[in-house]
Amino acid sequence: MPAYSFDYKSYMTNNLLGHDQDIHYKMSKKIAQLTKVVCMLNSRGEDSVDLLKETSKQHENEIIKLKSSYELKLRDLELRLEEEKGFGNTIAFLEKSISEKELEIINMESVSYL
Repeated sequence: MPAYSFDYKSYMTNNLLGHDQDIHYKMSKKIAQLTKVVCMLNSRGEDSVDLLKETSKQHENEIIKLKSSYELKLRDLELRLEEEKGFGNTIAFLEKSISEKELEIINMESVSYL
C-alpha cells in the first residue's frame, strides 16, 4: 500500500462538514445583519409614532389657543356691537326729543303770535 491513502468517504464527510460550517457561518452572519435592520426599522417606526403624537398634541394645543383667542375677540366685538346699538337707540331718542321740543317751540311761537 502506498504511503498515501485516499479515503473518499472521509474526504466527502470532511468536505461537506466544512461546507456546512461555512454555510452555517454565513447564514448566522446574515441573520445578525437582518436582526440589526429589523431593530433599526422598529426604532425608526417608534420614533415616527412618537413624533406624530407630539406634533398632533402641539397642533391640538395651538387650536385650543386660537379658539380661545377668537372667542375672546368675538365676545369683545359683540359687546362693542351692543354698545353701538345702545348709542343708536340713544341718538334716536335724542333726535325724537329734539323734534318734540322743536314742535313745542313752534307751537309756543304760534300761540304767542295769536
